[in-house]
Amino acid sequence: MPSPLQTAVEPRRGVSSELLLFFLPTFIWGTTWLAIKFQLGVVAPEVSVGWRFALASLLLLGWCGMRGVPLRFGAVDHLRFAVLGLLLFGLNYVLVYRSEQHLTSGLVSVLFAFLVFWNLLGARVFFGTPAPRVVILGAVLGVVGVGLLFWPEVASMRAGAEAQALYEQAANSYRHAMRLAPAAVDAQTGMGAA
Repeated sequence: MPSPLQTAVEPRRGVSSELLLFFLPTFIWGTTWLAIKFQLGVVAPEVSVGWRFALASLLLLGWCGMRGVPLRFGAVDHLRFAVLGLLLFGLNYVLVYRSEQHLTSGLVSVLFAFLVFWNLLGARVFFGTPAPRVVILGAVLGVVGVGLLFWPEVASMRAGAEAQALYEQAANSYRHAMRLAPAAVDAQTGMGAA
């Protein structure tokens, strides 16, 4: 019997859905840094992250319910999901929130953009996958673009807090590589194949 992961509803492809899939995450990721900044200081970062992902879980459960996506998984899958959630989302975001207690949100977003290079390095080290030139070029353009948007914050960097943010990036990239470990890595994109 195939796993629910293998029998998930196939999305319909089209120009409008591709545009939505580009602009919606861009909007969400573009505003997430401000949301984190507004949450800081009200409660502990761990509590903020917990509430954030509890709300996200409810939204995703509702979405899956509306689309009829099956959500029955075995105990081993649930354990994997728990570890993935703890490492990739829980710990990662607690470290991002803690970084934003010492750095401006613009600077954290610039440092976070460097994660793409750690991921490419992790794909090379753990899977032997070379990074295609077009992917490296896209990564450089993306980081430069984010850096230019927040240039005043970049120009005023302090050494201690940046080290914490860079450590967070390296740790997150390692967790990302471990998440991809069971999946094949596509040689063209450096991303895990489903």
